[in-house]
Amino acid sequence: MQALQELPQRTQDVFVLRAFENYKYADIARLMAISTRSVEKHMAKALAYVGAALDRDETGR
Repeated sequence: MQALQELPQRTQDVFVLRAFENYKYADIARLMAISTRSVEKHMAKALAYVGAALDRDETGR
């Protein structure tokens, strides 16, 4: 998905680990040496961006 590739690398990594690898937030935080809150923020950013991109694709805008 192109929208995912447009995100910062760390945000991409968090999204992939959670969405495709089914890691828990605490495990992602430990693996990436960041706080659980940072994982939550990266996921929120990724979900909002990818969701908006999907909406744009559906409406053609």
